[in-house]
Amino acid sequence: MKLFSIALFVSALLFAGCSNEPHPTPETSVATSGHPTSSPTVAVTADSAKPSAPSKLGGSVIETMNSGGYTYALVDTGDATVWTAGPETPVAVGDVVIASGLMEMVGFHSNTLERDFETIYFASILSNRTGGPVQTDSVALAMDLDDVTNALAKAEGGYTVEEIFTKKDELVGKEVVIRANVVKFSADIMSTNWIHIQDGSGSAENKTNDLTITTDVTAAIGDVVTVSGTLTADKDFGYGYKYALIIENATVTVE
Repeated sequence: MKLFSIALFVSALLFAGCSNEPHPTPETSVATSGHPTSSPTVAVTADSAKPSAPSKLGGSVIETMNSGGYTYALVDTGDATVWTAGPETPVAVGDVVIASGLMEMVGFHSNTLERDFETIYFASILSNRTGGPVQTDSVALAMDLDDVTNALAKAEGGYTVEEIFTKKDELVGKEVVIRANVVKFSADIMSTNWIHIQDGSGSAENKTNDLTITTDVTAAIGDVVTVSGTLTADKDFGYGYKYALIIENATVTVE
């Protein structure tokens, strides 16, 4: 499990406490929502039972609980009920969620919950879409989270995310301004909030499309924000968790 954890969540921050669950990324906020009274049988579709996991799944939550830095959710996709687990996220029964970046685990035992899961999909992103413009069919619900990020106009005097990376040699140590979409959020980890932003520029392959910031401001996935702060390079939080570029204690304005 340790090797699996490192491979699945190589960009994750270390959470306090010990468990056999993979360490979650600091993407979403802390929440609580009930505890199961029984161990439900997990039903999965033929496709989801294949060795290659789907890239995402979505649907209505019918059971949920938090443990070991994770939110576990039993999701009704419309075709089946499937267990997924992602970084702690505000989720309640009846909410609509989308889980993205999935890794299938068969016969998984959770030490923190002291229960077994026939099949569970660990997600790098667990997004609560309740109240948002979602469709009811499972295919539409399982929309790619990258779709929330479209090309945005730059802030006045600002940079794109890609420019932050390509011009890092001249920008590190200086205050920069970026206008972008929030694609990941995690609240109150190591006494700060963590936000990942993208603006449609850059490349995931080249790792120039996503920038991490820390702030005391709260934001939601999909928000358009203007971020300003000092750019820092090669930030090392220990245990192999490093950021090539990060803006700490940023000023964030939500549009």
